[in-house]
Amino acid sequence: IIPDSLVSFSQHLQPVFEVKCISCHDDNTKAGGLSLTTWSSTTADGRVVVPFFPNNSIIVLCVEADPSSPVMPPVGSPYRPFTPNQAKGLRNWIEEGALNN
Repeated sequence: IIPDSLVSFSQHLQPVFEVKCISCHDDNTKAGGLSLTTWSSTTADGRVVVPFFPNNSIIVLCVEADPSSPVMPPVGSPYRPFTPNQAKGLRNWIEEGALNN
C-alpha cells in the first residue's frame, strides 16, 4: 500500500512499474520512447513527469485513463490497471516533487 504522503519512488512506485509497465517500457523496448526502469529514465522526458504538476504529467493522464491520452496499461493487455491506491500514490509522488527517493 502506498502512503498518502512521503511517497518513495524506489519503495512504492518502482515495484508497481516492474509488475505493470516494465515489460513494454524497459530500456530495450521503450514502447512510446519511454523506459520506466529507473527514476532517471522515468523523469527524462519532462512531459511524462512534471514535478509538482500531476495534471500536466502524461504518465498520470495515461494511468487515470484521461480521454486525451492512451490508457496504460493498454486495454486487452495481460496487465491490470493501476489500483486507486497506486494511481493516487503516483499522483502524490509527483505533487511532492517527483523526488529520486
